[in-house]
Amino acid sequence: MSWKRKTIDAACGLAKRVARNAHSAPLKPRSIFVLRNNDIGDLLAITPLFAALRRTFPEARVVAGVGSWNLDVLLNNPNVDSVLRINAPWHNGKIRSRGFASAMRYIL
Repeated sequence: MSWKRKTIDAACGLAKRVARNAHSAPLKPRSIFVLRNNDIGDLLAITPLFAALRRTFPEARVVAGVGSWNLDVLLNNPNVDSVLRINAPWHNGKIRSRGFASAMRYIL
């Protein structure tokens, strides 16, 4: 397992412990954020998810976080309220690898 994966797993484990007493997900969320900041094929594969979210939660604001190389893919999607540019340093070959310190700064 790579150091990147170990770092993400450790952060998720810590978040799970901190949120242990959190309430269950709301039945009618006000907003939903979908992070898909990797290759275009991965984004296209989950595109039906946005229609399903809109049908299931018609009142919720649906926001997608994608890499800058995928911004146009969701630009006119009627099931997405807004698209945010999120270029994580460990995703996609289009972003130069910056090392462990850069990844930690991004996470924090």
